[in-house]
Amino acid sequence: MTRCAPPPAVRFAGRLTSLVLVLALLVGGLASTAQAQVSEREQARSALDAKESQLAAQGISFGARLSDVDPVNGGWQRRYAGGHVYWSAATGAHFILGAILGRYLALGGASGLGLPTTDELAVAGARKNEFARA
Repeated sequence: MTRCAPPPAVRFAGRLTSLVLVLALLVGGLASTAQAQVSEREQARSALDAKESQLAAQGISFGARLSDVDPVNGGWQRRYAGGHVYWSAATGAHFILGAILGRYLALGGASGLGLPTTDELAVAGARKNEFARA
């Protein structure tokens, strides 16, 4: 028995169906990734809002908010005129101010030292933060 090849129109329709399926899978994957990032962004926003409220209750203000929630290496940040607050699920929310912030940014910020693992602390007449990779 001899098999005949399907007509060109049938071969094209089969390839088109395969292409549509591949595109649907890609778009679905991209949509899932985008939804996960939105969910994480909302989680970060909520944590940063809570940190801002906690600090305000202690009389600590960073001045005007300069950004909402921006992704950084390994987490999220919110910038203020007087400091930054960083958050990740692993480290929680921590603030960096003044000279420590300037040095942190000069050393590559989250890409260099990693995210802060403490708020700014007073130690023996000085101030410090601890960082994930310091």
